[in-house]
Amino acid sequence: MIKIDVDSSGDGGVSFEWAPDIEHRWKLGIEFGVRYALERARGPWTVRVLEHRSNPVDTSSIVAAFCAAKAVWDACPELERTASLDEESLTFTFAKYPKGSPATPRQARG
Repeated sequence: MIKIDVDSSGDGGVSFEWAPDIEHRWKLGIEFGVRYALERARGPWTVRVLEHRSNPVDTSSIVAAFCAAKAVWDACPELERTASLDEESLTFTFAKYPKGSPATPRQARG
């Protein structure tokens, strides 16, 4: 579980403020999820990570990333949700181009 506060302010891009009790080992996953969720949104953004709770048995960096992205989308419902969880296979997907590739393979090769 992740609690965050998202504010459309700052010096540009995405800046983070961390609650003092957020363990360092989770910060990279949380930061990835937040940046992923805000990737297509105009900034600047200030993200305050207020709380992170995990289960030592099944929490990983990818779980923290997905939860962080979901927390951003919950805080900013106007943003497009582009990551998904298949609950049957417990597979996370972080789509780079959620509506399809911006170029065909021939165009991508130049």
